[in-house]
Amino acid sequence: MLQTSSIEDVSADLVHINGTFIRNDSLYNQMEEGIFQHYEKNKPDYLVLIGSIAFTLRDRIQKEWGDIPMILIANEDTYAPREYYFTGRSINMADNKVAPLNDIREQYNFTFIETPDMYKETIDMMIRMLPQMKRIIFAADELYQNQRLDRLIHSYIASEYPNIEYERLVGKEENSKQLQEYLLTDDPTTSILFSTWFYERKNLFGSPTLISGDFQLVASSPQPVFALRGAYINKAGFIGGYFYDQAELEKSLADIIGQMLQGKKLRDIPFVYSKKSYPLVNYAQLKLDGLDADLCPSNTIFLNKPLTFWQKYRWWIISGTILLLSLVVIAFIIYLFQRKKIALFSAHNTLVCNMPISYTQAKVAFDEKGEAIDIKYQAGNSLFNNLFTTNEENDMNKNSLSQIDCLPRFIKMVFKEKQAITFTHYFKTTHTFYEFIICQSSEKHTIDIFGVDITARNEAENALREINKKLEMTLSVARIIPWRWNLKSDMITCESEQILAHMNFTKEKGSTPQAHIIKASEYFQKMHPEDVERMQQIHKNLASGKLQHAKEEFRIITEVEGRKFTDWLETNAVVDQYDEQGNPISLVGSLLLITERKRQEKALVTAREKALESERLKSAFLANMSHEIRTPLNAIIGFSSLLTTTEDEHEREEFISIIENNNQLLLQLISDILDLSKIEANTLDFNYQNVDLNGLARDVERTVRRRLQPNVVLNFIPGVTECHVQTERNRLSQVLINLLVNASKFTSTGSITFGYEIRGEELYFYVKDTGRGISQEDQNKIFERFTKVDTFTQGTGLGLSICKNIIEKMKGRIGVESEGKDKGSTFWFTIPYKQEIATQQNKQHEAVNPTTKVPQQKPVILIAEDNENNYLLFDSILNKEYNLIHAWNGEEAIELYRKFQPHVIIMDINMPKMDGYEAAREIRKFSKTIPIIAVTAYSFSSDKEKVLENGFNGYVPKPVDVHILKEKLHSTIKQNIAAI
Repeated sequence: MLQTSSIEDVSADLVHINGTFIRNDSLYNQMEEGIFQHYEKNKPDYLVLIGSIAFTLRDRIQKEWGDIPMILIANEDTYAPREYYFTGRSINMADNKVAPLNDIREQYNFTFIETPDMYKETIDMMIRMLPQMKRIIFAADELYQNQRLDRLIHSYIASEYPNIEYERLVGKEENSKQLQEYLLTDDPTTSILFSTWFYERKNLFGSPTLISGDFQLVASSPQPVFALRGAYINKAGFIGGYFYDQAELEKSLADIIGQMLQGKKLRDIPFVYSKKSYPLVNYAQLKLDGLDADLCPSNTIFLNKPLTFWQKYRWWIISGTILLLSLVVIAFIIYLFQRKKIALFSAHNTLVCNMPISYTQAKVAFDEKGEAIDIKYQAGNSLFNNLFTTNEENDMNKNSLSQIDCLPRFIKMVFKEKQAITFTHYFKTTHTFYEFIICQSSEKHTIDIFGVDITARNEAENALREINKKLEMTLSVARIIPWRWNLKSDMITCESEQILAHMNFTKEKGSTPQAHIIKASEYFQKMHPEDVERMQQIHKNLASGKLQHAKEEFRIITEVEGRKFTDWLETNAVVDQYDEQGNPISLVGSLLLITERKRQEKALVTAREKALESERLKSAFLANMSHEIRTPLNAIIGFSSLLTTTEDEHEREEFISIIENNNQLLLQLISDILDLSKIEANTLDFNYQNVDLNGLARDVERTVRRRLQPNVVLNFIPGVTECHVQTERNRLSQVLINLLVNASKFTSTGSITFGYEIRGEELYFYVKDTGRGISQEDQNKIFERFTKVDTFTQGTGLGLSICKNIIEKMKGRIGVESEGKDKGSTFWFTIPYKQEIATQQNKQHEAVNPTTKVPQQKPVILIAEDNENNYLLFDSILNKEYNLIHAWNGEEAIELYRKFQPHVIIMDINMPKMDGYEAAREIRKFSKTIPIIAVTAYSFSSDKEKVLENGFNGYVPKPVDVHILKEKLHSTIKQNIAAI
């Protein structure tokens, strides 16, 4: 009612529900009908519902009065069926369906304010104040909230204070005498906690009457009584309890009513929970019950507490104290005034003597012309006397004023101009700097001289100048230019002039060697046209205050002798100062010269594009690999099947030739892929040795000749008759074979010529053909990976790229020349020319073992091979010309060698029990001359060296080439067995 009394055009009406009488649905319905009949013609606009039982009318309210705002003030933020709130109900509270109010926020236009029962705090307070208490009696009527409190209090005491007995005394007429008995019994171990105490009694007419006066007996109780309802505290006999802050509740209610009257939906206003609480104690009753106030909680609020002496006579005491202090102050002022001159004089002397500045006073004598002819120093403080001497005595620890040659002239200026003179002097004897101040004293012809030691300051200034110099050098090296932009004059001051020097900005008035002032208009004029509008807009936003900070990149164009140069700059700008209206008046920031960084970024973008292109080519390569691998495999598998079905000798030879060609193609394909992998991993081996260049070329010629097309002639032109050099034999052969095979693919008729020339310190190799030729566009990219000039010609597009990598690793160059399509082409490369290193070879010959068996009609070959299929391959190739002996491992090979003494041994490297290396070393213990040929799947140069170091005469790589194997056997047998 009070909250709305001050609001215009708002009236409030109060209706009591009398929940104490409501014990059943009939009484509840009478109450409900009575309310809605009363307001049938004057429907309310807003509702404040006090107590949860009032909120049970919400559905009828919504039906009769619509979605009007409701403020619910209750003990807890829950709701239950209406019978839950009937007085004296027998339903167990724990079994009732109680739900949170939040669940129905959207259904009804209401909010909630909590008025909690502080039963826990009150019980804690009773335990604290009544240390002898053993039993708590909770006296309360049958209202629903008291039934709820009974359960909560009982549970709290049982859990927190299990030694305290608990008893519930229900407010009924038959319990009235028992209440009197408890109240009038003086038992210090028992205390009573009161809630509401109302019950019905029939009057003479049989109507129910509400009885509430029993609590007045509390005034006569000899033992302490606490209450859960604040209204009881001022009643006689009640000590106190713990309660929520009533002012906080009223403020929250006023705020919500204000928002409600402004039209805000209450369902949108958060629930309000009590945050403040305090213990409230009736001080008079506390003393009457003989309890100590110190037992009360620290934040207790006392009611009816008598005034202290200070509270009664406070204003008299304050007035008397002020009067007394005034008299004391007046007396003290008089005392101070009496001693003012003495105190000032003493303070002046103390100040002069102890101040950290050298001070002296001097009497000056002048001649007729006004020149100072004599200076007599009259007095000086202790610091002056310790540091200075007034004569020319040779004291190396003191500074002499007589050393200051210009002192008389400065003294004359002081008296002439009537103002102080400041100057700095360096004393060589003590290596110190002093700053002196000379001023005229109050006495005639007298001066005061002050001296300050500024040696440390001078050193600091020198150090600061050095730091500034280093900082400027650092900024110059880092290409950073600090600047300040005056928005009023539109001038920019740059503090690193050297960096800007090459940009030819005009130096405006006020520029110094360290600071370059330029006009903002010239700054924008030199910007790149594509950047001007963007940078002007950013400047506008900063100047208007829309932006506080900006970071941008732009270009400056400088024209020197008709040539234009572009510099990239990165600027960081921030608003530095504002005027009184809050508008920016200056900006500060830095410029960073990023021209080189931009070049690097462009290079990175280019590199990325190349990488993406390489990835695209690689993907195309993988797709092409599938085709390239399947094409020879298809021919190998297909013609191998046909080979088993045909009996025509001509067809068989043709099929075998096709299979061999496709075998070579597939082997070359795998070799290229392996080389590419080694190039990527940077593990390509280079083993330099002495090489007969003409012999190497002849070997290459024999290798390639079988791959030529029918109408093509292969010519080798040696550069000199004999040429022995130190180079990488395998890689040189690989490059020559690759170039010659490529030439054979694109030359259907004519000739292919290859050779070499010695050109100074280089060996120049060439492969010239009369084939299709190469266009200029293709010449520019032919050495790139996965590049094929003719996509219909078999190949991976890796061969020339691998050749280029090999030649570059050998510190050479590679290129191609062609006049165009169908005009042939010449591939060339160079490598360093290094002559053969002379070596001394000692050939050891071993006599023929007399136990060696005489060769039979066919030479005997021992084949050590653990794979049956591989042995069958050797058997198919060699059984017509040789007698074969098969060993399954290294140990068996040694045993069979000693038994049969074969003419040649073919030894697999990787075998069980004993590998080929160890078996060869063991056989060499029996014979130094028996030819042993290694068969290995390894293809590295280091593997070949390891084979030769372990006693082998040579090696044949897998997959085995029939022609190479037969040639190797024929040459080996001819060299080592004279009978063949």
